[in-house]
Amino acid sequence: QRALDAARRLLDQKKADMEALRRRQERQFAAAHSNALQTRDLIAAQKRALEGQRALVKRLKRLADRLDLAYRGRFAWPERGNFAVTQEFGRTAFSPNHTGLDMAYDVPVCGGPIYAGADGTVLADGRPNAGYGDTAIGVVIGHSQRLQTWYWHLSSEIVNVGQVVETGDLIGYEGATGMATGCHLHFQVMFDGEPVNPRNYLP
Repeated sequence: QRALDAARRLLDQKKADMEALRRRQERQFAAAHSNALQTRDLIAAQKRALEGQRALVKRLKRLADRLDLAYRGRFAWPERGNFAVTQEFGRTAFSPNHTGLDMAYDVPVCGGPIYAGADGTVLADGRPNAGYGDTAIGVVIGHSQRLQTWYWHLSSEIVNVGQVVETGDLIGYEGATGMATGCHLHFQVMFDGEPVNPRNYLP
């Protein structure tokens, strides 16, 4: 009888252990299932956020494209009066890949006024490329996130970084600073970091 009672107690203990193990496994399964649902919901939320960001990027790009197109043919010439274009954009007799338009005043021979080609914000002034060995005095104006105009070889400039300018505002004076063989203005249009033909934007 004592052996039988001992066997029953051992069996009852085994049953209790098995029940405890079953409950632990059920809790672990429930926790894993809950984590899986949370992970699924998190992934879905991240996908929705990513889709929203992609849609926002597309919308902003469309707006930027429209803003760039709005400038086409609407820049003002940075020199006025008696001046001439002395070198075109692209392959010329002087350069295999000229990145802008060169222009020079007939009168005065040097030091004529230089004007902003369009509304924008001054992004650089002084000698922006001095670190690359180019000592030309220049001004960079940003017109959108993708569009800039550069004004190079000035004798002096009268604007500062962060200054808001409007079309036709005086920004400096023609000169021959930096790598220039004579007094002129190098006018460059940059779109998405690449030089494009300024005549696309000029009347």
